[in-house]
Order: sequence, then structure tokens, then C-alpha cells
Amino acid sequence: MVYCDKKENILKWSSEEIKIPYIHEEKNRTYYPDFWVDMIDKNGNRVEKLVEIKPHYQRTMKVNKAKWSAATKYCQDNEMEFLVMTEKELF
Repeated sequence: MVYCDKKENILKWSSEEIKIPYIHEEKNRTYYPDFWVDMIDKNGNRVEKLVEIKPHYQRTMKVNKAKWSAATKYCQDNEMEFLVMTEKELF
């Protein structure tokens, strides 16, 4: 969060404010991605991204795959990008 506050190319951001419905184990659920970011990318384009931060070992969990599939579709429908970042990408 401090990173988002300090980076000049990040115009706006929020945490866990976007609601994405998904189904897991035959139940309707709601996924709240960790971050929404409105930013200027390295090519000078304004982009919106949803970002999830998870430990690397959780990337293959069925519940996370269901959430991320729904998030990917949400982003496609809303002209956004979806990223999952782990300690491997962060550190």
C-alpha cells in the first residue's frame, strides 16, 4: 500500500472494494481481489489492473483457480488486466 501511495505512475488505487461473483463447490460466493490499480504503464498507457497477492504454494488451490477464473472474465469484460503476484514476483 505504501508502494502504491509513493509511485507517481499510480493514479488511484483501492483495496478489496471490487466484488466478483464466482461459484465454488456448487455454492455462490464473492471474491474481493486485493487491489484495484489505475495507473500509467511503462509505455505511457493508462491501464486498470486487479492484483491478487498470494503465497506461491496457493496458486494451484481449486478455490483460488475458481476466483481467478472469474476475475479474468471480469477483467476481460471491463478492459482491465488481472495479475496474481507471489513472493517470487515481489521479492
